Amino acid sequence: MQATSPPRASATPAPAPRTGALKHRHDRSVRRATGIGVASFAVVALIVGGTVTSSAAQAQSDRLAVSSATVQQDQSATGTTLGDGAQGIQGQDPSTANPGEGWTQTTSTAEWTAMFGGDSLLTRSRGTLNPFERQDPLMRSADLAVVNVETAISDSDFKEPKQYNFKSPADFATKMAEAGIDVGSLANNHSLDFGDQGMIDTVDALKDAGVVPVGAGVNRSAALTPSYHSIKGVRVAVIGASQVIPHPSWIATDNTIGVAAAGKDVNDAITKSLTSAIAAARAQADVVIVFMHWGIEKQVCPSELQQRTATVLHAAGASVVVGAHPHVLQPLVRTSDTVTAYSLGNFIWDPRGGITADTGILELRFRGAAIDKVVFHPHRLDGNGWAAPARDPQNRDRIVGQIERNCAGADGTGSLDR
Repeated sequence: MQATSPPRASATPAPAPRTGALKHRHDRSVRRATGIGVASFAVVALIVGGTVTSSAAQAQSDRLAVSSATVQQDQSATGTTLGDGAQGIQGQDPSTANPGEGWTQTTSTAEWTAMFGGDSLLTRSRGTLNPFERQDPLMRSADLAVVNVETAISDSDFKEPKQYNFKSPADFATKMAEAGIDVGSLANNHSLDFGDQGMIDTVDALKDAGVVPVGAGVNRSAALTPSYHSIKGVRVAVIGASQVIPHPSWIATDNTIGVAAAGKDVNDAITKSLTSAIAAARAQADVVIVFMHWGIEKQVCPSELQQRTATVLHAAGASVVVGAHPHVLQPLVRTSDTVTAYSLGNFIWDPRGGITADTGILELRFRGAAIDKVVFHPHRLDGNGWAAPARDPQNRDRIVGQIERNCAGADGTGSLDR
């Protein structure tokens, strides 16, 4: 959801440092690294083409995307400065720590899978029911599973003065972990809905449950820090970033808490910080995945800004760029060695109808560091707003058709099959 808001710094009290909150569970990461629980599924192949995004829609895209002018505001933005005591949002789980010196490119040709879902929150809890359990395939069957966490998981009473503020119950993090989610991106326009403390609480909740948060941090460096995963001899890095920013004060700076961002100008300082982080991750990983929050709500084709940004991210070293925020599906583009999924739509959300209820699980099958198969599993949001498989053939074909949609500039080649 898009909505502008005034600076949060004047309204948000400095969060009290939290201690003892960073407990990490390693059992699932060990299972992921050894590949236990991997399942086989039928291959789905798509040929993606590309429709023209209107100039009016592009203007809407630029309205809330981070602009070049924001860089100056960003450098001087007033916000809550957190010291070393703010442990809830900095530092990495040891199991995903930077691999450091001595890393060499993999020679592994082992098969492994990564799965992705779009925007996720839990406003309609159903007790012990897990909102991810109706999906097929289940994300726990992948070696790596990533979603966008479009919510605060917090008891914070402070509410950012904006149109939409999303909060989910504490057990949402546990349910994500139970569902097999390994990484949750907090780089979006709702992770600070309940202030700095709300974001710290969210990071703590995810880490306590065993889900690694990316895309937000105590400062820019922490927000851009990847999560690293060792999967069958392949090192994988995951980074989160957002182009949809309610106010410049939400952007993490050298000394203020916030989200990792990308700018409207692909050559501006904000974007260069992101591409530098991608290049640094690529120097120490075989595969770099970037989860982007970008685009125009309810626009079925990626904007020119999305397309320009994707080009820059791939050039910096990203093999995979996955997006969310438009709340509808947008095309998937595959080249010989990259994949761009511009928008995966709503994944766990409120009940929706029409194309805003169309979604799916993107499954990438790798051989070593190479993308071997690209599979899309069409889903629809059910009465709870939870993704469930689209069983009806006409529904399936219609949903897959949105991933195959012909959009100007999004006409990459690929060999996907249903």
